[in-house]
Amino acid sequence: MAGDLLIAHWRSMGLRIDGICRVSDVSTPVVSAVFDENGELAGAVADTHSFEKHLTPEWISRFQSQIKSASLVVLDANLSEVALQAACELAKEARVPVWFEPVSFSKSVRHSSISSHLMFVSPNEAELVAMSEGTCCKLENTFSSQNCSNNVQSILSILEVHIQKLLDDGIMFIVLTLGALGVVLCWHGTQTLSGNEKLSELKGNHIQTLNKPIPSNVCYVHFPALPASVVSVSGAGDCFVAGVLATLCGHRGLYESIAFGIAVARHAVQSEMNVPTSLCRVQLTANAQEVLSSARHL
Repeated sequence: MAGDLLIAHWRSMGLRIDGICRVSDVSTPVVSAVFDENGELAGAVADTHSFEKHLTPEWISRFQSQIKSASLVVLDANLSEVALQAACELAKEARVPVWFEPVSFSKSVRHSSISSHLMFVSPNEAELVAMSEGTCCKLENTFSSQNCSNNVQSILSILEVHIQKLLDDGIMFIVLTLGALGVVLCWHGTQTLSGNEKLSELKGNHIQTLNKPIPSNVCYVHFPALPASVVSVSGAGDCFVAGVLATLCGHRGLYESIAFGIAVARHAVQSEMNVPTSLCRVQLTANAQEVLSSARHL
């Protein structure tokens, strides 16, 4: 029933559904979330086993032409490691950049076999540490921004060794999400960025960087969050990534794209829906310019 409703909704919006794997007698993946009085996630139970069982390398290979012709491929950690590897290999063959969304603390470690294929990853603090250490045995809230500090530079001083490790593994950009503190873009010092680079330029830089010696310095740019009256944080991370990708694939610069993603996320947290039902591009663009004007190198 849930799957039929989702398919009907996507069709009503004119979205393609040919990549959606439909299996009889298998429940649609579901997440049940509990939020506190501030709209923050207090806990969740997820049943996503069918992702891992049915989104196989064989299924993914059916769409190799779409993957190889894409501007950018987005993968999230709900996929199994073998499925992630299969998608990355197809993208690599066509030199298509890949963005990895860690999804959760426990699933974030699934990136380990594909790090060198990744142009972007978008973890929060806990996911970053798990990805760096290759394990999720530590408590998830150990590195939450609320427990660490309200100062971005203090948080980065704690996380620096983990950021360096992921960059050394071949990831080009870490888009570190810090909730109410905003977003920090992290990259190796071999890259000199103006912030206006479009996806095509970043793609060329990624290929060149893979053949260069690993530098010791890391560059950071902090993009502050916009003030918001939080109703629910559910969907904010996905809306942020979607906003960045839509702008980046629309031939805009990297910094502008991140700022636009933050603007979209602001509208998401002020809505009861995971994805706001109405978005005004003029308003989002104005909000993005506000973020961009406050961004600074650390």
